[in-house]
Amino acid sequence: MFDSQKQLYFSQEGFDDFYYGKGSSYPDAQGSIGVLFEQASSRGHLQDSINGPLAFPQTIQNQFTMSVAVFDGAMANKAALLDYQHNFYKETAELASQDDNAAYLIHEPQDSWRLEKARWVLTQHNIRYQQPREDIEVNDTVYKANSTLVVPLAQPQYRLIKSLFSTQQDFADNTFYDVSNFNLPLAFDLTFAPMSSRELRRAKFTDTSPSPAPIVPVDSDAYAYAFEWHHYKAPALLQELLDKGVAARIATQPFTAATTQGNLSLAAGTIVIPLGVPQPQALIELVNAAAVDAGVPVLSLSSGFTRTGIDIGSRSMVPVKAPKVLLVGGEGVSPYQAGEVWHYLDTQVGMPVTLVEQRHLDNVSLHDYTHVVFVGGRYDLPEGVDETLTDWVRAGGTLVGQTSALRLFARHNWLDIKLSSRQDVADLFSDKTLTFADRSAHNAQQLVAGAVYQADIDISHPLFYGYDAPQLNLFKTSNMMVFSNASPTVVPARYTDSPLVAGFSADPVANEIAGSVAVVAEAMGRGRVIGFTDDPQFRGFWYGTNKLMSNALFMAEAIN
Repeated sequence: MFDSQKQLYFSQEGFDDFYYGKGSSYPDAQGSIGVLFEQASSRGHLQDSINGPLAFPQTIQNQFTMSVAVFDGAMANKAALLDYQHNFYKETAELASQDDNAAYLIHEPQDSWRLEKARWVLTQHNIRYQQPREDIEVNDTVYKANSTLVVPLAQPQYRLIKSLFSTQQDFADNTFYDVSNFNLPLAFDLTFAPMSSRELRRAKFTDTSPSPAPIVPVDSDAYAYAFEWHHYKAPALLQELLDKGVAARIATQPFTAATTQGNLSLAAGTIVIPLGVPQPQALIELVNAAAVDAGVPVLSLSSGFTRTGIDIGSRSMVPVKAPKVLLVGGEGVSPYQAGEVWHYLDTQVGMPVTLVEQRHLDNVSLHDYTHVVFVGGRYDLPEGVDETLTDWVRAGGTLVGQTSALRLFARHNWLDIKLSSRQDVADLFSDKTLTFADRSAHNAQQLVAGAVYQADIDISHPLFYGYDAPQLNLFKTSNMMVFSNASPTVVPARYTDSPLVAGFSADPVANEIAGSVAVVAEAMGRGRVIGFTDDPQFRGFWYGTNKLMSNALFMAEAIN
């Protein structure tokens, strides 16, 4: 029935009556809809449509009618559908047998978490994978067995596998809803390679998956503790330790230290916990428990002197502070991007975040926060807030922005950058011979509908601690371009000369993006301003770039 509070509701009996025409209250569904439509009309609860006034009860009828029609059509075409299913799998087997490749290899030696996440995705989709028993050589490269997965193509999910590993860039129809590529290894920043039939036959496999390496307890008589930043959950470990009052340092340069596991080379970004400074009384128990929770191994260092690189007591060991993050949201701000940032920090890092609507920023005491994050959106800040933010950054705060928020940053001179306009992109395409019928395809050429772009990165820069390769795959969802003539120390990531890796982008757009800014970080007084051209947290699954946000929060003190 339709109540006076504009709500449509049914009891279970009434629901059955409504749909199936049972009982005296609802003699038939059409009649019930008619009564409800009249009630809605009398109250003015109608919406204009191209077919005339539309009441909400009528939309329910449309949905129900369509559902019944689908089932009715399926039953009427049962034989044809079963035949289609049979032919689909038969054709799939033929395609797999004709493929030039026999399998795909996935490899990640430093971060078991991302590799395990890929394994989980494959399992969820009933995709069979194999665990090598011995190291595998593919195309003159040797891949360690315990950090490698092999996905054979000869299986029922062949078509899905081809999609998950696709780097296709040309399509028959270049108009996309929002995403033109969902390559799994690229999203998780995993190395992958096709395998030939010969390479697959030579490989030896085991029926058991490797057990995760046990977390070894730290030594009570160590000089310091340390853990590297390669692991996806390293930020979660650091956050938990900071929450417990543990004092930690960031190694801003690589070093080689004596550990209980021998002399080990540790990369820049390694977190060091010195025992020679005030620490919580139960430090050993805290470190062991947090390491197990995060699944990140912690090393015991036996000396403050190192074989190579900086010493433990060096000034290049920068203290790390617990971030206090203010995330700006509200009207005009992308709820998707704000939700992605919050979701990552909450579920993956365990970091509390304060959300504030942009219209209330003038009521916030910025001195309570170390970082302010602006995601994509349209910003019209309250009067005086821009000056307040500038003073706050100069006093030591960190301002972080991504995607279209960089227009705000450029407008207030927080970043010395230039951004492309819609007209700049339109000018890349000639419209001299454009017809009215071709206008939609012409406009689609100017968009970047969810494609993978590659950037050259400076792995010595604090924003890229934890990354080993000199290139990183970023997910681009807009044609916005950022330009700067600043030095590489300010622009630690630029798109490569041939940046498009997977998905569709028209050549003029991809060529213009080549060499443009992917990440920028400028010092301002005692603080700094960080800008990401793209969305590192895209839909919560682009695990390969998640850490950029953690680096902007934890490693900011090392940028000046």
